[in-house]
Parts: sequence; C-alpha cells; structure tokens
Amino acid sequence: MIEFISRLAADMIAMPEIMLENVFLADPLSAIIMIFGSIFIGVASLAFGYAVVGSILQSLTGGGLPNIGSGSSR
Repeated sequence: MIEFISRLAADMIAMPEIMLENVFLADPLSAIIMIFGSIFIGVASLAFGYAVVGSILQSLTGGGLPNIGSGSSR
C-alpha cells in the first residue's frame, strides 16, 4: 500500500511535465483542445461553486446570492 501511494504521488508530480511535452506541444490542435477543455471545466466548476455557495447561504441565513439572469430575485 505504501508503494502504491508513493508511486501515485510521484506520478502526480510528473504528470504536468508529461502533459506539456507529450500532449500540449505535440501539435497545434492538441493545444487548442486542451485550452478549450480547461476553459470549459473552469466555467463549469465556477457555476457549480456559485450554486453550492448560494445553497449554503440560503440554508443558513434564509437569503442567497443574487440571480445572475434577468429573472426575479425571490
């Protein structure tokens, strides 16, 4: 088990270098796909985080975050 955890930690440290050298710099299309994938994941994570913070505030205080859209703020 200790060998597995140490190998996992070493691979996590080496992964950014592998992704940069073998995937990102392989060809321009790979770089574009990685950039847009990162943007997509980042926006989805921010939207999910906004929903989680709003629901926590709603349950704790009875008020939440303001609506982003043009709907009513009830």
